[in-house]
Amino acid sequence: MSIVWVQLYYNGKDEPEGRPTSVKKPKDVEESEWNVDALAEEVKKKRAVALNHCDAAMLVVYPPGTEPPFSQDKALKAWDPIPSNSSGPQPLIVVAPQQQEDGEKHFSFFFICSLLNLFKSSLANN
Repeated sequence: MSIVWVQLYYNGKDEPEGRPTSVKKPKDVEESEWNVDALAEEVKKKRAVALNHCDAAMLVVYPPGTEPPFSQDKALKAWDPIPSNSSGPQPLIVVAPQQQEDGEKHFSFFFICSLLNLFKSSLANN
């Protein structure tokens, strides 16, 4: 199989992110190596903007027809072959960790900078 369909979700959300999209098997990947792990790598490339916050290894892939809430025990294993029954109407489900909100990113940056300044101050006083 050279093309599969996937639908992206974020962990904890019941609504899909965008529309189903097709993912092609790279020409340099042998059919015997075209597994869930290789698919996750290609999904990460195809949906680079939506997945810029995580590695491909953090993506969890489920068989077509799987619905939220997503449970790890129903997930495909990284070494599993890709199911042949994916289509536009019945895509494989790819679940990614949720993105941090901008406010959370700014708070984290501010917090780290504050800690660094505090550390510098304590070193300067010693």
